Amino acid sequence: MQRERPKVSLAETLNVSPNASSLARSLRSIGYSFSDAICDIIDNSITALATSVKIYIAWSETKPIVSIKDNGKGMSRHELIEAMRPGTRSPAEQRSEGDLGRFGLGLKTASFSQSSKLSVTTWQNELTCHKAEWDLNEVEKSNTWTLLLEKLAKPENESATGTIIEWTDIDGFSEMDSKEGQKQLARMVVELEAHIGRTYHRFIEGQATRKVGFTINNVACNAINPFFPAKSVARPKEEIIDRGRRCYIQSYTLPHGTKCTSQEWELNSGPNGYLESQGFYLYRNNRLIVPSSWFGLAAKKESSKLCRASIDITHESDFDWQIDIKKSSATPPPSIRSRLKSLIHNLTTSSRQSHLYRSRSLSNADIVSIWKRVVKDGAVEYIVDHDHHLLRSLTDEFDEDEKRRVAELINIIVNTLPTRAIYRDLCDDSASVAQPELELKSLIALAVDMKRYLQSMGRSEENISTILRNAEMFRLRWKEIKDFI
Repeated sequence: MQRERPKVSLAETLNVSPNASSLARSLRSIGYSFSDAICDIIDNSITALATSVKIYIAWSETKPIVSIKDNGKGMSRHELIEAMRPGTRSPAEQRSEGDLGRFGLGLKTASFSQSSKLSVTTWQNELTCHKAEWDLNEVEKSNTWTLLLEKLAKPENESATGTIIEWTDIDGFSEMDSKEGQKQLARMVVELEAHIGRTYHRFIEGQATRKVGFTINNVACNAINPFFPAKSVARPKEEIIDRGRRCYIQSYTLPHGTKCTSQEWELNSGPNGYLESQGFYLYRNNRLIVPSSWFGLAAKKESSKLCRASIDITHESDFDWQIDIKKSSATPPPSIRSRLKSLIHNLTTSSRQSHLYRSRSLSNADIVSIWKRVVKDGAVEYIVDHDHHLLRSLTDEFDEDEKRRVAELINIIVNTLPTRAIYRDLCDDSASVAQPELELKSLIALAVDMKRYLQSMGRSEENISTILRNAEMFRLRWKEIKDFI
């Protein structure tokens, strides 16, 4: 009889803590932009109930330095040590409603993505403060996470509680000369100011949440509200409930360029123009996470370029929406994607109607316009109406050769019209495409002449007034013209 062989377990447990030197280098490669990294630090300030965040960015001898100071609740010695620990809090840990944190890595990964040296100074209603510093060059050399910790006198003339974050060895400038480096830094400051104005506009406005002030080198950051609520048309708020979690959608149709000033139009165009700035804007606890995206559910079209919609979620939906470590990208969960897709048509309806209305207005004014819109073989052409009464009144006294030369000149002008360039400019920013203005005296003379012509066609006074008022050449100065006709 064969004896049963004893069972042998080869399993074992090993401590395979990450190599400090390799992990430190990996943390430097997360892929933050400068502005996103600063915003990840700001998130901690807001979580700490700060009402003031002051950013200082300066050129010091051969390199830039960055300081971010807030008047939040500060940290104790133990809290500071934990804050400096990579991965101090689990992303699954329950967070408070106003907590903008995500993985417990933001302070470290954001800072290390920009600088090899990070220091944090913090205080809480005491005469002393605690300062901790990471130097990744030393971590790589020693291959240990050795934190430098000091107890110092509290900085003078500071708030009762607060924190200062400093980056003193910022990447990307070592190969630049001083002049080139300072120019690059100035560009980064300008971009950062706009980025903060967009990302935290609700906090700057102080309407949907508590008010927080932001300054860069003592210059206040202004709110950049992508929805221009003062002149936009808002639709009723939509609510989506998914597995007990709520998200809210509010859509807006921005005003056309003719309904606002050129400054307003430019300010609300977004960083990449109106066409690219349409779509959903995802907010997490009132902080903008993802701007201007239809999340792959619809194409960005010229007819819907004035439509933008906010989506509000809380930190409880982080896993569902796959918020990334940089808090700069997200993906709607499948159950919500289907609902969003069904909503997009309704969200963009008013924007399309605005374009259709303008198209109809142009058609109604065609009788005044010297241009004719012709659809030929599926293509749209704009040609000069040679039978327009203004042209006929000009050429009636011409002989046939003179009439032919005028017609040839007009055809040359029409055929060399840079339609593609005009279309590109209109798609990018229609308010920037301007027409030379006629003098008021000339406009009045034209309006009077057009009125006589329309009267000869049997048009009523009311109809004539409507046609002239909507005509492109008269519309903007109608208030000055109408009293003379």
